[in-house]
Amino acid sequence: GPILKAEWNDVDGDGAPDLVVWTPTEVQLNRNRGGTFDVQRLNLAAVAGPLGAGRTERAAGSRGGLTDLDSSADDSGPSSSAEEPLGAGTDSDGAGQQQLTGPGFTFTELPPGSAGMPLPSNCARFLVDMATQMCISASSVPALGQLYPLSKDLNVEAATGRVGMGTTSPAARLHVVAGVGEAALRTDGGVWVGTGALPGVILDADPNEAGRMYVLASNGQTTMQILAEEVPGNGPQLDFYTFAGVSTFALDAEQGSEGAALHMRTASGTTTLIHDAQASTRGAYSRYLMADGTRTVEITAEEVAGDGGQISIENAQGIPTIFLDGDTGVSAGQLSLHDSAGAQAIKLDAEQFAGEGGTLEMFNSSGVRTVYLDAEEFAGNGSALFLFHKNGLPTIHDDADTSGRGGTRRYRMASGVTTLELEAEEVAGDGGQITVGNALGTSTIYIDGDTGHSSGQIAMYNAAGVQTVRIDSEEVAGNGAQILLRKADGSIGIILDAEQGGDARITTEVLEITGGADLVESFETSGVECEPGTVVVIDTQRPGLLTRSSVAYDSRVAGVVSGAGDVRPGLHLGQAGVMSGDTQVALTGRVYVRCSDENGPVRPGDLLTTSSTPGLAMRATDVERSFGAVLGKALGSLEGSSGLVLTLVNLQ
Repeated sequence: GPILKAEWNDVDGDGAPDLVVWTPTEVQLNRNRGGTFDVQRLNLAAVAGPLGAGRTERAAGSRGGLTDLDSSADDSGPSSSAEEPLGAGTDSDGAGQQQLTGPGFTFTELPPGSAGMPLPSNCARFLVDMATQMCISASSVPALGQLYPLSKDLNVEAATGRVGMGTTSPAARLHVVAGVGEAALRTDGGVWVGTGALPGVILDADPNEAGRMYVLASNGQTTMQILAEEVPGNGPQLDFYTFAGVSTFALDAEQGSEGAALHMRTASGTTTLIHDAQASTRGAYSRYLMADGTRTVEITAEEVAGDGGQISIENAQGIPTIFLDGDTGVSAGQLSLHDSAGAQAIKLDAEQFAGEGGTLEMFNSSGVRTVYLDAEEFAGNGSALFLFHKNGLPTIHDDADTSGRGGTRRYRMASGVTTLELEAEEVAGDGGQITVGNALGTSTIYIDGDTGHSSGQIAMYNAAGVQTVRIDSEEVAGNGAQILLRKADGSIGIILDAEQGGDARITTEVLEITGGADLVESFETSGVECEPGTVVVIDTQRPGLLTRSSVAYDSRVAGVVSGAGDVRPGLHLGQAGVMSGDTQVALTGRVYVRCSDENGPVRPGDLLTTSSTPGLAMRATDVERSFGAVLGKALGSLEGSSGLVLTLVNLQ
């Protein structure tokens, strides 16, 4: 039948060119057996596809003739000039077929009209090995030394040098389009992608290790590294480097067989920021470090396993000075400040105990708590303030809500014994009270602002707890003040009552006066001023008034002006506004009297009476005239003509 196409190609790879001939119904493979040929045929009835080419292609490179492939030096075909290119010849019959010649064979180019005739879809042209100038044939089955298959799944663009796999339009040197569910590239070694002598990307698929990817800068330095396993059995890691090769960013999917971690570093490679998704059995944490590597901030999602978050802030020496704790065991927040040595100085709790309010604690340089401020001392209660001694014992306690009552303040000794307590409400709805105790803690003084009828009271107790003094601002409601002085057994000894039946009263078993020696009353005097020690008599011209004596043996004698010789009155009688005066006159008791030797020297035991010298007393020797005129007895002697003599005043 008519020949549609003929092509020389070393199909079986034995070094001798074989003749492949296409007809409308079959493909004939004439295998070269060293000068003889055997024929194999492929029926094309079931094979569809366009005619692959309309002309014969040359079997060798740019040379005009073919090489003696079998080295037999047997050239049985028509001779041809070595300079004549393969495919050159003459149109022997003028029918449009060009007679092509070559060493040892002759074949004919297809006529122009046969280009649209069907050809097998899996046919491929031969390729030339540029090193050996040998043909590299294609095969429809895997065969050593042959291309299989060269089709739409493997395409090489001769003009661009691009290779496409799974695509007939490669857009790069290597363009791979993978099918659904299959890998685009698999290698057990490495892949080097780059330009010139330096790679840009290195894919390392060492079968003894996990996969790695290196991305390099223009200076050949790795600036990005992707590890499928940081260490064998561990997760992947991503590292970024500076242009100088310093690692500044590391992203680890499995830090120490735990969760993910992020490390960020300075240009010198010092780690300054760490984000870790899992810290041992706890959650995430972040660490912030100074340029010298000293940690100054740490943020932890779980302080301990199952606990809340915490922020730790350190000073430049790496000593924690501030803690922000989101869960202190009762799920509440806490702020803790420490001094430069790391000792706790301040602690602020949102809820020190479950269900209670916030607290503030302050510590001295020795770590001893010295201040404690509580917004809710007990659940549902008010605030409290504690100030502590340096030994850690509270010495001042302020309580805004004492079991439903008002505010209180307690003062304690360094030993912790309460010695003073101030209460705004002694009991609910009652007034304030101050309690003072001794060194043993026994309450010895009570100052009560409300004793049941809104009046004040002071009560004092002995060491045995027996009340011995009570001062009431109101003995009873609407009444005056009262002072009760009790004996050691609690029985009443003295009552000082400001209002007893409308009058003031002192009730006692014995009254002892130590401030003076005489009993006086106040009188108004007439005439000249009477100095202390002056003898006074009743003024008959002015009833109720007294005047200075001037007659011997005067039966009007009333007493002596008190105060001479620095002897003060011991008891002063009188009624304010009714019987009053500007001169205190001794009516009885011991008092110094101004005396004269008018009736002889005065000796102890002498009765004294008025003299003719104004205001002076003298010896009373006339019994009849002395009746009713004696003012007292001398207790001392008179030295000289006049002077002061201590006298026991006793009018008779």
